[in-house]
Amino acid sequence: MNGQSELERRLLESDDFEPSPSYLLIKAVLLWGFKGDFKDFERIMKMARHGVYTGEYNNAMENPAKYVIELL
Repeated sequence: MNGQSELERRLLESDDFEPSPSYLLIKAVLLWGFKGDFKDFERIMKMARHGVYTGEYNNAMENPAKYVIELL
């Protein structure tokens, strides 16, 4: 097994610990970017985003139009 395969296996298949939000973010990006798995990307990002991004950013992403109107 080469180094990349081992790293991929450890990042994408390991569920033996409580993952941090930043770990989940990296895992989601890898699933989408390298595996093309957008469905799992969305699922994992829902778990990670509140721990990775600020409340203001999350509010803006939830409803961009509403957020812009509130800023005005």
